[in-house]
Amino acid sequence: MQNAPTLRRSHRNSRMRLPRLKQNSISWLLRAAIIGIVGLFVAGMLAFAWISRDLPSPGEITKRTGSSTVFVDRNDEVLFEMFEDKNRIPVKIANVPENLKHAVIAVEDKNFYSHGGFSTWGYIRSIFRIATTGRLSGGSTLTQQLVKNALLSRERTLTRKAKELILAVELERRFTKDQILEMYMNESPFGGTFWGVQSAAKGYFDKDVKELNLVESAIIAGLPQSPSIYNPISGREGAYIGRTQDVLRRMREDKYITKAEEKKALSDLEHIKFKPNKLAIQAPHFDFYVRRLIAEKKKKKMLDEGITIKTTLDLKAQAKIQKITFDEIEKIKAFKATNGAVVAMDSQTGEILSMVGSYDYTNPEFGSYNVATAH
Repeated sequence: MQNAPTLRRSHRNSRMRLPRLKQNSISWLLRAAIIGIVGLFVAGMLAFAWISRDLPSPGEITKRTGSSTVFVDRNDEVLFEMFEDKNRIPVKIANVPENLKHAVIAVEDKNFYSHGGFSTWGYIRSIFRIATTGRLSGGSTLTQQLVKNALLSRERTLTRKAKELILAVELERRFTKDQILEMYMNESPFGGTFWGVQSAAKGYFDKDVKELNLVESAIIAGLPQSPSIYNPISGREGAYIGRTQDVLRRMREDKYITKAEEKKALSDLEHIKFKPNKLAIQAPHFDFYVRRLIAEKKKKKMLDEGITIKTTLDLKAQAKIQKITFDEIEKIKAFKATNGAVVAMDSQTGEILSMVGSYDYTNPEFGSYNVATAH
């Protein structure tokens, strides 16, 4: 009987200690959570610092024109830009037709004007695919594609993907959406040596980019995803047709064009004509003539230093004289005339205003030979 109260007290005391144990558990979990969060933050900062240690500057994209040699005419119109094995003719976004801008955004990044450089859902999909298949997936925004094309290698690794994300966010912070879109238009591959929409317009249609119609814009907008496949001249046969149909469909779904406009463009697609082997270079014989003069003066290295070479050529006069030469040779081909050349000069200064070295530079038999200079 004497032991009963003791037992009851022990039981009561044990029950009274339970809240204190719960408090200790909650406190421990809270401390662990805080330590974990701080640890993740520190680890993230260290990872960011490590990944960022050798990142190129986003500002380098705007210097690309400065890092390549550009030939301009007397009015500062671009004739040709030399950059490794890429033919690029820079173009301002104001000169890119609305149809082309809309086509690119519709097929590549419909949320371009609302995101901050990357797609959250795109990254979630990428992580899921890595977890399930071990492969990196695409889903890049226009900004990320610009970073990939202009600043980073094309390797598919987690480190490069992280660098791509960091640079994309930084680009969005430094530049406006239109500036980023302009850089994308000038720095993306469009098949072969054609880089940029102006180069592609010249190369596939022998047109200035601002002259492209809806179906031509849709064709060009679809190329960057896989230029070697969708290249309408040397890619997989007919692949560009399906790709262009997809571009037009997405433009219609995003309400950039109507159903009627899509139908008309699809009809035009069946009759599209390309002008293969056209160089994305204006006044080619004159450009090569200037390059030879520079080399003869033992200043060839100057061409690799990223300079602008202002010439005496008048691009508008060049275009007119080129057309006249072509038309006149066509008229007298029946008399076995095969070629012709014209050089127009300022009689007061001796400056060359136009040089047409042959009536068709792309002719495989004689086009590259400059009749005017015998080179």
